[in-house]
Amino acid sequence: MDRTRCFRTVHLQLVCFVAAALVTASTVGSSFAAAPVRVGARARVDHVELEVHRGTGNLFAIVRYTVPGSSVALADTYGVALNISTDGGDTWTEAFNSPSPNRTEHLSATVVHDYLYLVTERSGAESGLVDIRRFAVSNGGSDATFGFHTVVDVGVGELNELVLFGNADGVDGAIYLNLIDRDGNLRFFHVWDYVFDDGGSADDWNEVPTGVTDASANLDAAFNAGDSDYSIFVSYIDYSLQLCVWRLSQGANNATVLTTDFATNDYIRIAADDDLVMVIYSRQNSLDRDIRVHYSYSAGTGWGWNTLALAPGNGTTYGAPTISGRWHRGMMVAYHRMGTGGDALATSRRPLEESTWTLEELSSGIGLRTGTRTDIQPLVEGSWGMLFISDTGDPQAVYFMLTPLIFADGFASGDMELWSSTAGVAVPTAFRVDPGERESQDLRRIGTPR
Repeated sequence: MDRTRCFRTVHLQLVCFVAAALVTASTVGSSFAAAPVRVGARARVDHVELEVHRGTGNLFAIVRYTVPGSSVALADTYGVALNISTDGGDTWTEAFNSPSPNRTEHLSATVVHDYLYLVTERSGAESGLVDIRRFAVSNGGSDATFGFHTVVDVGVGELNELVLFGNADGVDGAIYLNLIDRDGNLRFFHVWDYVFDDGGSADDWNEVPTGVTDASANLDAAFNAGDSDYSIFVSYIDYSLQLCVWRLSQGANNATVLTTDFATNDYIRIAADDDLVMVIYSRQNSLDRDIRVHYSYSAGTGWGWNTLALAPGNGTTYGAPTISGRWHRGMMVAYHRMGTGGDALATSRRPLEESTWTLEELSSGIGLRTGTRTDIQPLVEGSWGMLFISDTGDPQAVYFMLTPLIFADGFASGDMELWSSTAGVAVPTAFRVDPGERESQDLRRIGTPR
C-alpha cells in the first residue's frame, strides 16, 4: 500500500487521547498517507458506518443512500449497501445491496466473531419492526440460511433511534442493541451469537430494564473491553436537553446527567477503554460551534470536561465529531471544520509518548458534505481508517481515508504497554468534574446477562 501520496484539499482533524495529563498546547505539522479511495458507486449517501474484523483485517463500509422516485408522484426511498475491503482499504467491493424501502429507515452494524451483523427498521406500515441479518467477514456474503430475524417490534412510527454494537474486543460473542422509542424509553437488548447457529430467533434476545424514560435523541453506545466494573456505556440527550450517560455492569446500571446546559442537533459519540470514558459533541458558542469532550477516569463515577476545538470567531465552526477508543490505542477523534476556507475534515493527534497536540494538515482534493456522519476505526497495521461523505464530483459519495501511522516506541515489535496502561494516572485538577454538572441516580439491580 502506497503511504507516500500527500493530501491536497480536504483537512482532517484527528485527536488521539490518552489516559495521562491532557495538554492543550498544539504545533502545526504535516503528514503523508494514502490518498482517499472511493467506496462503491453509490451516490446521494446520508449515512456511513465503518467496521473492522480484527482477525482478518477486513474492513466493511455500510452506507445508506437515497433511491430517487421514478416519477414526481413517487417519493424518494432509501437503500443500503455493504462494501468490503480485504486489502486495508485500497480497493472495495460491494457485497450486498438492498434498494428496498422496507428495511432501511434506521440502521446500524457491528462485527462479532465471524460475522458482520446489520439491523434495519422497516418503513411505512411495517415501521417499528427491527430486523437483523448477518454477513461473513471473509467475503461479505449474506448468510442465506440465517436470513433475517425480527428483534423487536416497538410499534408503527414508534422508533426514534437505534444503535447496534458488540463485544468483539472482549470475549467476542455478544451482540447488543440500544434504542429510543417515541415515549422516551431507553431500551437495551442483548444476545449471544451462538444461539443463531442453533436456530435462535427474536425470542432469544434478552431485554435489560434501563429505568430511563426521558431519553430523546443523539443515541450512541460503546462496549468497554477493559477491566472496569462497567462494560456498557450509552450516551443520549433527555427531554430537558441534558447530556446523559447510562452505564451497565453485571449487577447494576444507572444514568448520570453530565451537563444541564446543552442543546445540539449534531452527533454525540461515546467511547470507553477500561476506566476511561469519553463523550464528544459540538456545542453552540455564540454564532459558532466548538468541540467539547466530557471524560471520566473512573468508569463514569466522576466526570470532567474540556473544549477540544474552540471556534476562533472568524466564521469558522466545528461539528459532526466521531470517536473510537478500541484496541487500547487511546482515544482517536475526528470532526468537521466548516466556514472560512470552505468545509473540511481537519486533524490533530496526540501520540501517547508526547505531552502536546500536533496539528496535522492532510488534504485530498475532495470536498466534504457539511454535517454528515464520519466514522473511524483502528486498523490492524497500526493506522486508523475513516469514512466520509463528499460534496464534490459525484455528490454525496463515500470515501475511505487512512490517517498517518501512529506508533508508540516498541509497538511495531509487539510492546503494547504504552497503549494500554492507565493505572495510577491522576485526573488533572482542571478537568475534575463540577458536582453541579452531574446528577447520580440510585443503582438498579438487574439480571445477569447470559
